[in-house]
Amino acid sequence: MIAPEDRDRARATTRRRLAGESIKNVEYTAQRRDGSQFPVIVDASPIQRGKQLTGLRGLVLDITERNTSPADAFFQLLQQAETACFRAKDITQQLLTFSRGGEPVKKIIETE
Repeated sequence: MIAPEDRDRARATTRRRLAGESIKNVEYTAQRRDGSQFPVIVDASPIQRGKQLTGLRGLVLDITERNTSPADAFFQLLQQAETACFRAKDITQQLLTFSRGGEPVKKIIETE
């Protein structure tokens, strides 16, 4: 389920968790059967039988729809970043238009 680019990191985290390190809520990229990818948070806890560690059990949470609310501190920063991206897109489009010699000016005139 973990996307190929995150598998080595997931294996390393699993080894650390099995060694007894407390690791909570690790974010990975997961991959669906159709190849599309989505963000997840994984949290795993040890399974023990007596004093013997026999494995891990965990929770995988799809965070695709995780959005900040307007009350969050990061919300305003995200809005500013979004605005800056749109401005950059507009300026880039204007530069491309200018480099091509500009768009022809078209205007409607009335004829009698």
